[in-house]
Amino acid sequence: MTNRTIGPIGNGYSSYYYYKQQTGGNGRTEVAFGKKRSKWNDYAMEKSEMHGEPSDTPSSFYINVMGLPPFATLFDNNLQNAALSKLASKVKGHDFNLAVAVGEGKQTMSMVYNALTSIGGAVVAARRGDFRLAASHFATTTNARKFKSKELAGRWLELQYGWLPLLSDVHESVNAYHALTKHARTNTVSAQVTERGTFDGSQSQINWSGIGPYKASRRIIYEMTENISAPRSLGLTDPLTLMWELLPYSFVVDWFIPIGSYLENLNVIPSLRGRFMTCDLWKYENKSVVLKPLPYYRNASSTFEYVKFTRTVSTGLQVQAPNFVSLPDVLSPKRFANALALLRQKF
Repeated sequence: MTNRTIGPIGNGYSSYYYYKQQTGGNGRTEVAFGKKRSKWNDYAMEKSEMHGEPSDTPSSFYINVMGLPPFATLFDNNLQNAALSKLASKVKGHDFNLAVAVGEGKQTMSMVYNALTSIGGAVVAARRGDFRLAASHFATTTNARKFKSKELAGRWLELQYGWLPLLSDVHESVNAYHALTKHARTNTVSAQVTERGTFDGSQSQINWSGIGPYKASRRIIYEMTENISAPRSLGLTDPLTLMWELLPYSFVVDWFIPIGSYLENLNVIPSLRGRFMTCDLWKYENKSVVLKPLPYYRNASSTFEYVKFTRTVSTGLQVQAPNFVSLPDVLSPKRFANALALLRQKF
């Protein structure tokens, strides 16, 4: 076992602070399944460094910007599940769910039939010079003589939750065919998800700020000992996802709690066999800004840099229960437009 610690040198209210700690396992190789392979070791490293300038007053006051939230606060369960979803997609080689495609087949055929009928009727009406009738053929309600905002909302929702998913399914079904028929299979895949934002590390946010950018990422490396079966790859062993996708307005619930991706992960992740290496990286830096013109803060400044890295080796991964989606994500421009279209169509 390797352990190294430097510092702490100084403190948060001084001209300089430094701290670094490293822990990790030893060994480069190990024997598994009768063969020698590279050894994956647990490892953790944490480093903090701060430079401060005191106020140009007799008190020589220093300001502190070394506040930190825990990694789990920045990288919540939804982001962890997003990383697992990416990994599952890499393992399968596609994102096609045959069970859901078959379950929604009747709706898909109806959508395609109505689209062809609308286009044909519109072309005939346009040839006759009746452009009002031509426009009414694209309405989502029957016997509509006007193409109102309600009809536009319906077509928008049909595009977002009908045609775009259908085109995606066609593309992913081709990927699924290639993934299930090719002979050469990689035995190692990886997936990464990164979250970026800003955080105020000030120890006295009323008097001075320490707002700066952070980066929190998770990378999962998976070394497979067996390939995923075709039925599981195509979602044929996943009745929960099928039931959820066929439930009316389940996509609206997914705006607030991503249950759909959670259920898909439950079908794939627990059944994976092999070893996993999960690497978490957190980087953060800031620079202080004095907010109040009080004499003893005058010209005081501070900069702070923080890095934390952990590498964890395991033989399995857990699917976390989803969190509520943050309000900015719920109110993203695309979801906001979909919500308005849904409200206009229903009310």
